[in-house]
Amino acid sequence: MSQPFPQPVFDSQSYQSYQRQRQLTLGDLLLENRIVFLQGEIHTGNANEVVMKLLYLQSENRRKEIHFYLNSPGGDVAATLAIYDTMQILSCPVGTYCVGQAASGAAVLLAGGTKGKRHILPNARVMLHQPYGGVQ
Repeated sequence: MSQPFPQPVFDSQSYQSYQRQRQLTLGDLLLENRIVFLQGEIHTGNANEVVMKLLYLQSENRRKEIHFYLNSPGGDVAATLAIYDTMQILSCPVGTYCVGQAASGAAVLLAGGTKGKRHILPNARVMLHQPYGGVQ
């Protein structure tokens, strides 16, 4: 006579956690780990999204570091400065990481990270424009 298969025991809390994780997007999972990723050209739309994420993460924990990854050729100056200004008013440290490229305004954002927490991956590129300064 064979034994019946044991019935699996489902903890309702772990099942709810599993269901929640299945519904999360990759962006949601990154945000849960205090990671903000900016890719592509900087414009008003994605700048507003980055600002909202930064403010949300500060509201969650004012002391824990935010990890801000950049892969961008730069873009709109006003949108870039909106992100930069937000980074500067946060009380939590912001670590910046260049993956791929940080050119123009994205390089300014990279430099806007907390001192000692600015990182460039080995094969990444950073480009700043030559300053003009009105000299001839």
